[in-house]
Parts: sequence; structure tokens; C-alpha cells
Amino acid sequence: MMKLFLFFIISVIVATQSFGISVTCGPSDDDCYIDTGINFTLDNDFSKLLSQDQINGINFILNNSTLSDRNKRVELNYLINKIVPSNTIKKYGKVLSEKISAEVEETLRNSGIYEPCFPFCNITDLIFTNFRK
Repeated sequence: MMKLFLFFIISVIVATQSFGISVTCGPSDDDCYIDTGINFTLDNDFSKLLSQDQINGINFILNNSTLSDRNKRVELNYLINKIVPSNTIKKYGKVLSEKISAEVEETLRNSGIYEPCFPFCNITDLIFTNFRK
């Protein structure tokens, strides 16, 4: 059962890599940084937190066909961490965290391992009940 649980967690972690971004905050939470992945796209949640000038700058780099994927990533990291305030990056980190938590919860719920009563429900009964369905 533990192997099944780990499989689902790893599946969710791999799926969340598609966001192509990680947010790291220092001990004071006043210095937060973004590290974009190679497959970074400007999503709606991040766009809502940015000004139009910031969005234009990011899109300019994303649409620049003369840059390699690696160079786009370097340029994006530099630009975002320079022009986007740390508190905005922190807010986006919370949004990403909520998305990932919801995805993990949904995956576990669909697998029959997790139910809203967790950890107070009888997991073994839930697994067998869901397995029979």
C-alpha cells in the first residue's frame, strides 16, 4: 500500500513540474525569488499579479526566437526577479502551493487512499470499497 501511495505522490510531483516554475523565499519572507523552468509559460494566475509592462517584458523574452531555451530561462529569471516585487512573488508562490495541494488531494481521493475524513476514517475499508467499485 505504501508503494501505491508513493507512486501517486510521485505522479503528482511529476505533473506539477509542468508549471515550469519554482518559488523560493528566504528566512525573512521578504526576499522571494522565482526560478523558471525550460517549459515556462505565463499563466493567468501570475498575469493577474503583474502590471502590463511586466507582462510585455516577459512575453518579449518568451517570443524571442533568437534565444535558445536555456538563454530564455536565464533572461526570464533575471527579468522577473529584478522587476517583480518580492511580495508579488510570494503571493504567486501561495497560489502555486494551493494548486499543487488541490491536485495532490484530488489524485489521492480518486485513488481511494484519501477521503475528507482522513486521518480519522478507516483507510483499509475505504480502499477495499473503492477497489470494488
